[in-house]
Amino acid sequence: MKNLLLLSCFTVSVVFGQKKHFILQGKVEKVQNGKIYLVPVTEERKYYGSDFLFDSSKIINGRFSFLKNLNLNVVAYNFVIKSEGINGITGMVLIEPKNQFIVIKEINNYISPLIPISKSQSELKLQYEPFFDSLIKQVLLLTKKETEAETNNSIELEKKNLYDIDFMRKNIELNGDSLLYSYSSKHTNSYVTLWKLIEKLKNFGYKKQYSEIFDLLSNELKSSVPGKSLNEDLLNFRVLSIGKKIPNIELLNTTLQKHILNEIDLSNKYTLIDFWFSSCQPCIRQFPELKKIYKVYKSSGFQIIGISTDRSEEVNFWKKAIKKYGVEWPQYIDLQGKYSKFYGIDFFPTNFLIDNEGKIILKNITPEEIKTFLDKNIITKK
Repeated sequence: MKNLLLLSCFTVSVVFGQKKHFILQGKVEKVQNGKIYLVPVTEERKYYGSDFLFDSSKIINGRFSFLKNLNLNVVAYNFVIKSEGINGITGMVLIEPKNQFIVIKEINNYISPLIPISKSQSELKLQYEPFFDSLIKQVLLLTKKETEAETNNSIELEKKNLYDIDFMRKNIELNGDSLLYSYSSKHTNSYVTLWKLIEKLKNFGYKKQYSEIFDLLSNELKSSVPGKSLNEDLLNFRVLSIGKKIPNIELLNTTLQKHILNEIDLSNKYTLIDFWFSSCQPCIRQFPELKKIYKVYKSSGFQIIGISTDRSEEVNFWKKAIKKYGVEWPQYIDLQGKYSKFYGIDFFPTNFLIDNEGKIILKNITPEEIKTFLDKNIITKK
């Protein structure tokens, strides 16, 4: 987009009909020249209505500018910054339809920029982030361990790291949910609460607690465009919650023939349905442990079904990954993640443990938790 720095003296928002036109300016510390991208926190357009967009601007002498317009009161984006030597993404940016100046001090996914005149962004920066400070430190430690696991050549150490990573990830997720509920109960009319709940749902899929948090929100937020969209998704995603039966999903097998996931597929005593894709490293890191579990329990009533969400142009990568990692259980593909997205599976790996009636009994469990469950509930054949 053409740089608009010359318009910096423009200080009055212009309104044509209901759309509010304004200038979004700012500076990026430690970056002189490059490019900055405005990216929605979710690719679901319905959350933004006509305000959904990707946009970019040049960074010149550390400064950037966007000319925008909005129908909504508050929308959530991230800034992606690309420059020589420095690349990254900021924390959430809550944009209101008025002229504003943004200061990006750190390019960090867990640290949001400061917008002094924005009520919502100030709340995010000065109240929400400090409230979650201890959790952010845990996330940073987890990121460090994941990086170490990917670069470590020792199989035994990598295995230990894998267990540590799974345990940390589970605790962080649970702590994050509890903190969000606590924060939301005190900020029921907050766009920070609303957009953070949307972000949570998109990252982790449906949880009963997310519906409980939504119920806490004010009627004003529930009736907003993002609020209505969130309610719709909570209802749709609830289909894949614990106690529900897995729906009949239309997939393709490895020869790209149509296959409907059905009762025969789920007729074993227990079936683990594993959603993954060919370039998902956390998904692939679990394969060695899943293979060991499969070998021990497959003749005693346990099955695994893999469902890839790779795109059409990635089908060959999917097939090569199956062969490369020696994955022996049935594999199917949900092209473009059509059904996965509809049911809120945006975080990978996502898995569901199913009983022989097709009901979900556990969700997003680690290989270690799967093994512990099967040890208690399946008698292996000698």
